[in-house]
Amino acid sequence: MHKALLGFSWGFRKRWSLSGWPWSWTPGVSNDVMARWAIRHWSEFVHHSLQVEISDAAQSVRIVQPECTVDGLAHKRKYSRDTQIIAEKHLDGIVAAGLNLNEIEYVVLCKEEHYSGCRGLLFQQLRARGVVYPQISRAPIKVPFDRHSAQWYTRGPIRVLLYKIYRGIELLWSGEIKPRQILKIVTGG
Repeated sequence: MHKALLGFSWGFRKRWSLSGWPWSWTPGVSNDVMARWAIRHWSEFVHHSLQVEISDAAQSVRIVQPECTVDGLAHKRKYSRDTQIIAEKHLDGIVAAGLNLNEIEYVVLCKEEHYSGCRGLLFQQLRARGVVYPQISRAPIKVPFDRHSAQWYTRGPIRVLLYKIYRGIELLWSGEIKPRQILKIVTGG
């Protein structure tokens, strides 16, 4: 079984720019740490699919070129809610590389607090694509919060908790999830 690395970014930093947009972005501390881990373990994976913030950080440290670089919506919107889009694009990249989704062990590179969402959406996408028993694990890495992140909810643990509560209420209100789905997640049933 082959292993694929799927990197989901955690925040980014804005900096004011005199050319082009009023600001540009940099990967930030969290993505730098994930990029360095990816570089150290590069040879363990047959496929590397990294969200652009991690990919840019990795390329600034060492010349590496992931087979797939995924861009989300974070730089275009105030809040990014694109983990599902990122999961889809990661899998599209694996398929485009000619690999069989059923023959891959998926290693998710992400912030600890982000893993349940990344894993859940990746699992849904894999099941929808016919993968019956996907093997998904999290890369064993401690990713720090970035106090200067442009996304308020990626700056610390209390902020993540508040965002998850807010996002859960929003999903319930919009009908995207049902109360019984929350109970299943909470009870593990």
